[in-house]
Amino acid sequence: MKNLIFILFSFIVFRANAQEIDVDVLNYQFDDRALTEPMMDSVGHSSSELWSRTYIVYAELPVYGQGRYIIEHTCRQINDLNAVERYNKLYVPTYNGQLPLSVKTRVIREGKVVSSADNANIKTVKEEDTEYKLIAVESLLPGSFIETFTVIKTDISFSGYTTFQSADPIKELLVVIETPSFIHMKTKVVNGDVKVKEKIQGESEFKYIELKDVPAAQEEEYSFRQARMMRLEYTLDKIDNQRGGDRWGDIGSRIYTSIWADYDKYKSAAKKFVKSVGVKSSNSIQENVFLIENNLKSNVQVIRGVPTPEDPFDAIKSKFASPFGMNRMMLYALKAAEIDLQLLLTCDRTIRFFDKNFTSEEYVTDLLIYVPQIKQIIDPLEQGLRSPSIGDAYLGQDALLVKEEELGGNITPVTVTMKIPANDYASAIISENYEVSIDPDNGEFDMKVEKGWGPSCDRGLRYIFTLVTEDSKPELYKSILQTKLSDAKLTETEDVNAQYKEFSDINKPFIIKGRLTGSDMLEFTGDKIIVNAGFIIGEQSQLYNAKPRMFPMDIEFVHAYDRLIKINIPEGYSFENLDAFNKSFEYKNEKGEVLCSFISSYKIEGNQVVVTIAETYNQLTYPLEFYDSFAKVVNAAADFNKIAIFLVKK
Repeated sequence: MKNLIFILFSFIVFRANAQEIDVDVLNYQFDDRALTEPMMDSVGHSSSELWSRTYIVYAELPVYGQGRYIIEHTCRQINDLNAVERYNKLYVPTYNGQLPLSVKTRVIREGKVVSSADNANIKTVKEEDTEYKLIAVESLLPGSFIETFTVIKTDISFSGYTTFQSADPIKELLVVIETPSFIHMKTKVVNGDVKVKEKIQGESEFKYIELKDVPAAQEEEYSFRQARMMRLEYTLDKIDNQRGGDRWGDIGSRIYTSIWADYDKYKSAAKKFVKSVGVKSSNSIQENVFLIENNLKSNVQVIRGVPTPEDPFDAIKSKFASPFGMNRMMLYALKAAEIDLQLLLTCDRTIRFFDKNFTSEEYVTDLLIYVPQIKQIIDPLEQGLRSPSIGDAYLGQDALLVKEEELGGNITPVTVTMKIPANDYASAIISENYEVSIDPDNGEFDMKVEKGWGPSCDRGLRYIFTLVTEDSKPELYKSILQTKLSDAKLTETEDVNAQYKEFSDINKPFIIKGRLTGSDMLEFTGDKIIVNAGFIIGEQSQLYNAKPRMFPMDIEFVHAYDRLIKINIPEGYSFENLDAFNKSFEYKNEKGEVLCSFISSYKIEGNQVVVTIAETYNQLTYPLEFYDSFAKVVNAAADFNKIAIFLVKK
């Protein structure tokens, strides 16, 4: 590759906001416009941005050498005390090899600078056992502007992104990528119809975006907001007189080589480990996968920043491993057990949706393992799950599949794309069973509760129960079982199947049981007792938006709620208003397939009112135009919570 030696010329000049902006990486300064700009009209927002400017410069600079230099410059309007609390500390980025060259901030009120700070004011503080470098911002009040810029050097990486939509509205936005003219970047705007402009000036090539009045990204229920916000992706396209940038095969081969480079060195340690956990050729492939995965996840905790030992299996003794260390142990053990496996490279869909048409390392940040013989995926870092269950963040994502093929007598990595399926619907049933008895004479109820989560839908709850002490469990039981009945007394609590003790446990649901007694479900009025039956299932999410919906609807996993409520009828009494239990909201696609639904009904069986509720969500993402239908289903569950029936003496 042609050497990236390029001395940044003194000024990068753009015509924006009706004036020239001069940018000098090593001598970047504040913008005096901040002293005269009028306040923005940004009702409803704690803060808003007059401008947001990002410059990504690939260069070699005196003293600092070759690198990717990033300038982030904002002028923010502070509208209330919440914004004061949020922005009165400026955190200085120092992680992932970032080197802050210049950090400056100042507070402006009524056209005057009332406080300022820079690199000399950086302090190291410890918050919740984590050290941060920050600058305390003084004199920040509602009605102020805070203007801040950071100049950061990072290692050269020809893939990256910058998000240019945020929780606040932005009046003016500028994003610039500068490279030497012999290096050409490929760019793509995600989640927005925005044109990327191009310009050659001197010895530099520029890709840039200029926008005005960028709307705030709303916080919305059922939305992966970070993944849905507008951003600019960039990656190397080509270098003059040389082959182009990375292809998926290049990235897959590079990761494959780095992972397996030391396998032969630690093969004997891997074989010793798999033998110790009971792996046998007479077992099924899935059972051997379980034995390896369960042992490592049960005995080694993954902690970012922990040093990776030279022998990866030494982490079993220390009980701690870095993410890379756990990935390598899992892979080496599976290979030593002669289990055919393939690398599955993808990213967290709550941050970005994989784009298989845009080759960028930003899309291959996470490693999964695919076992083709049983068509199952292992998620090495999700300690509370066992294959075939994987973390919600990867469901439905595209991914790179790196497999071994024999070409010309040599084993060669071959990379293709693959769609990770949604989770298994049958193992994602959340069951809730309630049996309620009412004592009208004493004004009390007694309710038995049992909640169960299928293997792919407990969302880490099962894992939490393996970590907490017995003394801590009562608070967990209370938060899960009491819901709206906060004054009730909770007794007879029990959890079942928290531990993965043997292979068959991967198919068992996690169950929590308890008994509630109290009076806060009941109200007395005249000759009737009001039974707030909706309180039984507790608080539910709702979608009553004051503003039009901005983003499509995303859910963590396909799933269903299967609820059964039995209410014993006291002798000498009857119930009124039972028809309130009858609700039906079901929405299908053009093929007649149910996309989501909420259906509830009741019947009388002997001395019981039996209520059944089926609530289903059958796909991971729903398009924006489906919002009204989706909201009706979600709100049906929320409105069920408001149901009251009447107990009347015969």
